[in-house]
Amino acid sequence: MSKKLILFLMLALFGSTAVLRADEITIGSGTSTNNALPSRSYFRYSLSQQLYTADEIGTAGTINSIAFYNAGTEVTRTLDLYMLNTEKTAFTSNTDWITVAATDLVFSGSVTMTTNVWTTITLDTPFEYDGTSNLAVIVDDNTGSYVNGAEYYVFTTT
Repeated sequence: MSKKLILFLMLALFGSTAVLRADEITIGSGTSTNNALPSRSYFRYSLSQQLYTADEIGTAGTINSIAFYNAGTEVTRTLDLYMLNTEKTAFTSNTDWITVAATDLVFSGSVTMTTNVWTTITLDTPFEYDGTSNLAVIVDDNTGSYVNGAEYYVFTTT
């Protein structure tokens, strides 16, 4: 079993009459926490990759923002966030990484993860999720300093 972040996604969708509407999708539930996802703030630099299935997301659409819930100490991190549609269903080892390209970058900047709230990150480049592939969320933390105490909501999955 592994852990995945509980994600809160804001998708822009077109209905049958081509009217734009926004849907909020929460993937996962509970109050279990982990200090390594989406970034391990105790280290100066970290990289994490998570997979979310098409069944967990439930629909195609444009992802405009993503949110993380920090149940620990407030931290400010410098993040590069990548997203891509992938057929990958699992990681088979600690070195089985998804390769990303500059075109997969959807956000780059400083983010303050406030305590006990959802911290929403509005993407610099909205991401087109196809609805049939799995979604890879890759977080590259380039802060260069560390702070202890961030604890993000996660859920257990097989």
